[in-house]
Amino acid sequence: MKVSSRCLRMLMPAVLVGALAVGCSDDDDDDDDDGVRDGGAQDAGIDSGLDGGGDGGARDGGLDAGDAAITLNENQIVGVAAAANEGEILTSNVARAKPAQNGQVLAFAQMMIDMHTLAQTRQTGVANAAGLSIAESPIRTMMRSSAQATVTTLTGLPAGASFDLTYMQAQVSMHEMTLETIDEVLLPNATTPALRAELTTSRAEVVMHLGQARTIVSALGGGTDAGTDGGT
Repeated sequence: MKVSSRCLRMLMPAVLVGALAVGCSDDDDDDDDDGVRDGGAQDAGIDSGLDGGGDGGARDGGLDAGDAAITLNENQIVGVAAAANEGEILTSNVARAKPAQNGQVLAFAQMMIDMHTLAQTRQTGVANAAGLSIAESPIRTMMRSSAQATVTTLTGLPAGASFDLTYMQAQVSMHEMTLETIDEVLLPNATTPALRAELTTSRAEVVMHLGQARTIVSALGGGTDAGTDGGT
């Protein structure tokens, strides 16, 4: 399975800092998708950038096999999964320390810390049992860079409604990006049964978190697309 060069470009830090930095909204996005994509994050210039639109699919954005691409081995898959967990924990630690003003936001941030810490532990156990270890890849590098940029942006914001909304919009984008990556890169490349099972478990958690994040964004006045997608 291939990872497109467009996907890697759109994983740059501008993905998650959006309007507060240089912005990275995908002008080709449309509203006739199945709900996995923007989740309202694009309304503030924060967009996962992984969708190209035009085919009605949720995970179509630049991950086409015809693009210039790289492949990931299972050590790199472990590295990408670890980076996704690390990013959620790092950004959510900022929300807990600020602290966020909205109770739903605080609860969501704590859930991210707890559940992604557990996911890290599970994935480390699976990797160790399979003789796998974290390996670097362009996707891992970009995910970590994006997460750090988001941490920097959030740290610079004062506590209050603007912080809460920015954090939650970033969560929508991060979970969209992770869901896209699991579906189009990690699962198709993984062959070890235990690793595939763990990725499937993680995918279900990501879908749940994405739906919750969108609901909170909407409640905060950020707007959101109607649906969440648990399909492939």
